[in-house]
Amino acid sequence: MMNLNSIANHAPVSPRFTRLHAGETHFYSFVVTETQKQRMGYQPLPNLQYLCHFTDQRLIFELQSPQYYAAPSALQQASRAVVQQALLTVEPKETPSNRVRSTATFTDMAEQVFQLDYKTIAAFKGVRTLSGFYAKIVLHRGVDAEEQAIVLAVRETGDKGRNYAGDFVQLGRDFLNPGGFSQMFEFDPQAVSWFNQEVKASPIPVLVDFWAPGCEPCRVMKPVIDEIKVQFDGRLKIIRVNVEENFSVPMHYNVNGFPTLLLFKSGIVAEQISGTVSAKTLSKALNKYLAE
Repeated sequence: MMNLNSIANHAPVSPRFTRLHAGETHFYSFVVTETQKQRMGYQPLPNLQYLCHFTDQRLIFELQSPQYYAAPSALQQASRAVVQQALLTVEPKETPSNRVRSTATFTDMAEQVFQLDYKTIAAFKGVRTLSGFYAKIVLHRGVDAEEQAIVLAVRETGDKGRNYAGDFVQLGRDFLNPGGFSQMFEFDPQAVSWFNQEVKASPIPVLVDFWAPGCEPCRVMKPVIDEIKVQFDGRLKIIRVNVEENFSVPMHYNVNGFPTLLLFKSGIVAEQISGTVSAKTLSKALNKYLAE
């Protein structure tokens, strides 16, 4: 059974079951790629790409490339040096012949997970070069030690176009400020806990509609949602979340544009649809999961 307090419970759906600490809250995720200095800029290293998760306690990096490296990268070295136990325990999918937990090693890069506690980070900085804009994580250093930093190319999960380095840096700075990100946005863990219980307790799939008053695309989607509710009556539960009244839930699930639909199946995000779609298109997407 999947650990319920897991990154895999949040959008984006993670291929691994990276476990959160007791009381730890996941806020946001990005796709980040390590870089190497190249003349007047930086060159992203595609085989060193991670899902990077911001929680209220640390940054978690899940390596996405299965390729083997003889030596750890800059981020992996920094994680080891700072945290000393950089590799977290991961739970593989259970099968009748496999019900044990495994710990990642440097010889199995596909299963590696790294972390950086916020107390080890001195600053988040933006780096602008001729080749683009990057995010720099500057680590605390010892006396007479050289600055240790990690430069990352950043994009949002599911978005291969826009550069999100600026958003990454600003979010990191917010976490380093006294009071933290949760206080600044008045994050309500109880609201998220209630929502998760509602979703997990449902015996049928749940479609969540995140909408905002005054949002024209949200208004356009309202009759589509009403039509879907009638069409899938008894097979699909629909919850509408007004993001102005409850910002904590969309923030928790990485939702930053409206309208956005999240389909939960067995308590896990199975599909995300952003923007306006027709009832026919939405029905087709839902049938793919409801028919299983």
